[in-house]
Amino acid sequence: MFNNENPMGSWDWRYQTNGRPMIVAHRGGYDLGAENTLATFDKSISCGADAIETDVILTGDNIPVCSHDSEISVSGQLLSIPDVRLEFLRKIAPEIPTFSEIVSLDVPIYIDVKPSSQTLRERLIRSLNIEGIQRRFAIGVKNREESALVTETWPSLWQIYLGRDPAAAVAFAQERPNDWVRVHEPDAQPDFMSRLKDCNVRVIITCGSRDGREVGEVDQRNLEVIFGLEPDAIIVNNPASARNALFRT
Repeated sequence: MFNNENPMGSWDWRYQTNGRPMIVAHRGGYDLGAENTLATFDKSISCGADAIETDVILTGDNIPVCSHDSEISVSGQLLSIPDVRLEFLRKIAPEIPTFSEIVSLDVPIYIDVKPSSQTLRERLIRSLNIEGIQRRFAIGVKNREESALVTETWPSLWQIYLGRDPAAAVAFAQERPNDWVRVHEPDAQPDFMSRLKDCNVRVIITCGSRDGREVGEVDQRNLEVIFGLEPDAIIVNNPASARNALFRT
């Protein structure tokens, strides 16, 4: 039986909860309300999420904002967030928070950098305003070069390796013990998990993407299998249902 305690949040939390995994709200709590919004972040926290995952993108004037998609629909027309200034974005989509607005949330935050362009990704990483509070944040990195950039810019920021090649993931784990590797549920095989754990890296499983389930979607049966792999964290759409299922295990 897992402990129902919700300890002080931190990405270096070594889980004083009888070994239970950290519950991370995908897109801030995809099933609980409008994704990547302050209202949904707050709801996820009140439902027992231990951490928030949010997508971050740059506006045309280089302000980081929380949005999964680079385009938004306004009056039937698609507008590109990287092409508009924050002032205009505020008028057409006031529900989209800036990254600086979520910094005060009292939980660890996982930053998923959304731009596909390496130039924009680098610009976004450098634009984050987390001086002095880096240890409360983790950021997804695509490759060793991006990892090196994060290390140079924010040396105390936790890193989560996103690549799906097992050999590359193990190489990252060997180079950065105590950081994180994200594993999609279909890839979370016992031998791969064991190899990562042997490197003393922390493993975060993104639930879903199998058996007809969407990313972040999970049920009691799937959770029991995932818990058996002993991940350090799981990413789910509904932290409330995941937490309830977890404490029934």
